[in-house]
Amino acid sequence: MKKQITVLLSALILFSFGCKKNNNNTSNSTSGNFTLKYELITSSPITNNYVSIMYENGTQQPETDNSFVAGNTYWSKEVTVTTPNRPFYAILPAVAIYLSSPGTVTGNIYVNGSQVAHTSNPTQTSSGTTFAVCGMQYLVY
Repeated sequence: MKKQITVLLSALILFSFGCKKNNNNTSNSTSGNFTLKYELITSSPITNNYVSIMYENGTQQPETDNSFVAGNTYWSKEVTVTTPNRPFYAILPAVAIYLSSPGTVTGNIYVNGSQVAHTSNPTQTSSGTTFAVCGMQYLVY
């Protein structure tokens, strides 16, 4: 168990830097309120009892959601951003997702229905446990 935790923590650190996407171009500019959607998709059902997912809410405060539970392959959270503060940091920090079989975990961020960030990460296997780490960020100016 101690070895699994060490391997998992190492993977979290390595993949949290490799999974981030930050697209700093002029298409990420918006004023006023906008809709922000976070999405995670897995290639096979998750085996975690629940995945605690942290995200930035509509007033740029961290919030946690525990609705991604064992057996699911899809999670999303949509919020209306009401803060006028720019840049707005759309953050989905790195999270370890355990899968029932090898495959991928895909993450997306949408602004007003348009996909603005995407990542797809393969699973890793350690001591018989299959997992992937996924995290993303995107700046809205």
